[in-house]
Amino acid sequence: MGAFEVFKSLVVDSLDTITKGSKTYHLWMGFLTLVMLIGMYCYSIQLEEGLSATGMSDRVSWGLYISNFTFFSRSCRGCRNVGNAYLRSKRY
Repeated sequence: MGAFEVFKSLVVDSLDTITKGSKTYHLWMGFLTLVMLIGMYCYSIQLEEGLSATGMSDRVSWGLYISNFTFFSRSCRGCRNVGNAYLRSKRY
């Protein structure tokens, strides 16, 4: 199976999965999409104006910002690694 066929199968299966569900499911996904879009908008403002758009003026708040960013980005990486290890351990 070529790379294009695998990608096509992934897209078709994903669209099939996300179009099924109850009204509650679709409302929840809509809400999460809205939250994601608001976050992307706020991040675009921060990229355009710099970190001064966050209202941080002293070193302590900048340090908290950077440490939270590092913590959450590393946590996501750790979750990804655990998920990959779990999926690789499965025998299909």
